[in-house]
Amino acid sequence: MKSIYDKDYTGIKPQGLSKRPKLITDLRMHMHKSPIGQNVANEVLNRIQSRMDQVPGEILNDFVVRDEELKFWPEGAGSALGRVDKNLIKIFDVSKIRVGAREKKHIQLSPDKNFSDQDIEVFAANFEIAVRDAQEMMALYQNCFDGRGNFLRSAFEKNVPGFAHHEKKVFEILWEFLKETPRRGNRLPFLNSLQLLVGELKQPIRAIKVLLADFTRNPEGVYYSDRHAMMLINQFLRDYNKEVTMDIEMTPEEVLLVKGGLDENVVNYVAWKVDGQQNPFLQKINTIRKKIAETIGRHLSEEPLLPLRFLLALEREVHIFLALVGGKTAYEVMRNALNDYGNPASQIYHLKESPGQMIPLLSHLAAVIRGWGRLGRQSDVSLLDEIKNRQDQFMELHQDMRYQTLAKHVMGLIDASKAAIRSRNNS
Repeated sequence: MKSIYDKDYTGIKPQGLSKRPKLITDLRMHMHKSPIGQNVANEVLNRIQSRMDQVPGEILNDFVVRDEELKFWPEGAGSALGRVDKNLIKIFDVSKIRVGAREKKHIQLSPDKNFSDQDIEVFAANFEIAVRDAQEMMALYQNCFDGRGNFLRSAFEKNVPGFAHHEKKVFEILWEFLKETPRRGNRLPFLNSLQLLVGELKQPIRAIKVLLADFTRNPEGVYYSDRHAMMLINQFLRDYNKEVTMDIEMTPEEVLLVKGGLDENVVNYVAWKVDGQQNPFLQKINTIRKKIAETIGRHLSEEPLLPLRFLLALEREVHIFLALVGGKTAYEVMRNALNDYGNPASQIYHLKESPGQMIPLLSHLAAVIRGWGRLGRQSDVSLLDEIKNRQDQFMELHQDMRYQTLAKHVMGLIDASKAAIRSRNNS
């Protein structure tokens, strides 16, 4: 009965989730051995159907994704779970229809636009809300700007109770508004106001689901909104955030040194989510790294190049995110980053524009080393030792005094990370 009534969704690992349908199947097969047992088995199935009908779409979507990855339908059941009850398969197949992908029609979301009735209908359909709710959301959004199109944080704060009436969809909708906000002077305060909203709603997992889905939707592309998404996720992982009243555009690196302050339920969920959808996440990371190499290499791509400052800031947010949540994907990505940025012989330090980017690249390595202090195992201490043994090679890469000073500082961070790893593994 644990499979039916357990409430450990946010903490369960993918392997554990994959066993649930098999446990239920075994229970029903055992019950069918007696007439009384058959009645009980049918009641169990009815209750599962009833519970599945009540599951929120965003949670059900996670289960459907896991279904596809663990292959517990008939064609994959032999290797993963053994036989699975056909009645269960029907229930899950029907549930999958509920979360099937829907193509959204695009409309421009602008604070100074006069939305037509057709615009509002499309908007409502895109987010699966009533037309009246769409009208109210648009009015609340436009009310957050003055006559000259400037975002007013104070107005947003006053509208939080109104936004909260649409708690199931409000973050997803406002995130789309943010992505289409053209002026940087508006994006930054709007971005930070979303933290206030999520803090009031106390639903960080719902917001993180939206952001992670957006981040991995097209893993072969990199967008300016990706950095905002990762920065917000890093804020939502924390159960106490002193920056919530400040306008910040990047996560303070000091969060990597904090031992507490993270919401354990949220962190467990996010690690589970990332590990369960590892392929698109890894593909996205590889795309970001490729873009960094193309921008520094210049000759490596004929496409318009994204600014290196943005790309490094984006990857830095990703590294901080992974260091905070942990998991097998985090370990793999961070170890790879440590090998790449921690080796002065790596291609990244010897591309066309590398000589002028040594300080940003070395600062990037500093964040990776600090992050590794949260993830590394005792056996990984030697990897940090290898980097420190290359100090002279790093010093030879650039003769600028600021670079030389920074190189010594970065090498000094290695000892602190080694101490953190030993302390964590010995506790």
